[in-house]
Amino acid sequence: MAAELLAERWMPVVARELLAGSRHFNDLRRGILLISPATLSQRLRELVDAGVLDRTRAEGRSGRVEYCLTEAGEKLRPIIRSFGVWGERWARHEIRREDVDPHLLIWAMHRHLHLKVVPADRVVLQFEFPDVEIKSRRFWYIIDPPRARGRVPQKSRSRGGPDARDEHPDDDDGLPGSARARRCGSLGSDRPRRLASSREDVCRLVPERRFRRRSAPCGSSANGARAANHEKRFAARPPLGPAAGRPTEIHLSTGPPLNPHRRYCDGDGQDDLQAGRFDAIAVVRELGPTPAQRAAAHDADDTFVADSYADFKKRKLFSAGVPAELGGGGATFPELCAMLQEIGRCCGSSALALSRHTHTLATTLWFWKHGTTAVEPLLRRIAAEELILVSSGGSDWLDGCGKAERVDGGFRVSGRKSFASGSPSGQLLLTTAVYVDPAAGATVLHLPVPLDAPGVRIHHNWRTLGMRATGSNDVTIEGVFVPEGAVGVRRPKGEWNQFFDVISPLVQPLIMSEYMGVAESARPLALAQAAKKRDDPITQGLVGEMDTHLAAAQIALREMVALGSDYDC
Repeated sequence: MAAELLAERWMPVVARELLAGSRHFNDLRRGILLISPATLSQRLRELVDAGVLDRTRAEGRSGRVEYCLTEAGEKLRPIIRSFGVWGERWARHEIRREDVDPHLLIWAMHRHLHLKVVPADRVVLQFEFPDVEIKSRRFWYIIDPPRARGRVPQKSRSRGGPDARDEHPDDDDGLPGSARARRCGSLGSDRPRRLASSREDVCRLVPERRFRRRSAPCGSSANGARAANHEKRFAARPPLGPAAGRPTEIHLSTGPPLNPHRRYCDGDGQDDLQAGRFDAIAVVRELGPTPAQRAAAHDADDTFVADSYADFKKRKLFSAGVPAELGGGGATFPELCAMLQEIGRCCGSSALALSRHTHTLATTLWFWKHGTTAVEPLLRRIAAEELILVSSGGSDWLDGCGKAERVDGGFRVSGRKSFASGSPSGQLLLTTAVYVDPAAGATVLHLPVPLDAPGVRIHHNWRTLGMRATGSNDVTIEGVFVPEGAVGVRRPKGEWNQFFDVISPLVQPLIMSEYMGVAESARPLALAQAAKKRDDPITQGLVGEMDTHLAAAQIALREMVALGSDYDC
């Protein structure tokens, strides 16, 4: 009997919800899309008859019905988990935007709230999904204080009439879903049963539409007053977090990962710096389609992405990471990583070149944040002029390369630098040269060289397949004077220095972010090709390995970003 039930269409899904922690009828309905109340009631009765579930009714006024898995039901756990593993590996080819349901995500998340650690006051958590349709964009968790927890719901006569409990015998508190949703503050929601949590009347899920009543005419003063009253009462609830007077804001996205530390602007981003609301991620999302359209042409023509650099400069992305007090955008380190990852999804060459500027900027920021005031003029210049930095780190590393000769007031620098990404549009090369100090021996000097200085030549010799547009050319320096005060770091040649302990946690996440964006954009292309041989076991295995490696890389990148999140490495 039980085996036949599990073979039925809805039974594995019902079992999944029960194993996930749902115990009441309404909870099960919210977690199972498209199932009708009658169908769910019938399936639950059948599972009880088969010995998979126990059905009990709570004592007291509420009389709530609870479903618990029996020992036989618990034995289904590895089977249901295997279904999920199989589907993740073999059945998922590409998640489309229409497949993403923020309602279901919010409902599933509430199961895992640790209510015992919530403050004593009423807590309101706001969730925003900036890239979905407006009606599904904003949700709130409302968590009542401990003194209100466990309270017995009051009986209420609903539109269902006095026999509403008989019509909904398995409902959480004997009320139709629409009445419960209104009591929770959801006015006119067309999906109230999935948005008003029955978890012991502690955590309630409320959609933004709770202040709208679609059935009322636009000029209805009664409904307008009612909505305003709800708005006023909701806004007056004590918030959680440092921002007094408003709920804690947790920004989520159904698209690529966003940085949770900042608010996202609603405008076109043109005046974000002046308004103090600059959002680099929003800007690159707006710009992204344009570099994506030009990427193939740049690769085919062997040309640098100068037009992308011009767009970035116009929208102030080169100064995005400079602190606001120095005139920059004030973007955090995680935001810079997310910015590069987003660009990488659109144009890998643009992202790679920009990452070299950004990681050099991040290194300079570390010195400034740790008391090296000598770099402040450079940061202010980047903010004021959108100065573009070029790094030669790919050819320097521990030993450094090039030669520095002591002259009055500074050094004469010569050498050839490879992998100077972004050099066609760059303005300042941050590089190294080796000075043979009479006392200390071979010493590597870290110093800046203007790319327009006499004696500097860009060779335009970068012809690497798939990366032609990064402009990672060789640069030769012949007798360029660098003042003594411009030397930033001095270290012994060929030896590991504390400098590398500083820059590695900052440089690597920024570089890996743009490569991650490239990998994420390549995955749908690979799946499209693999779909032609979807029944081939070897192809299936390769797709599974690809997704495993991608997921592992995403986890590793997230941890790397966290290490340097406040330039405190």
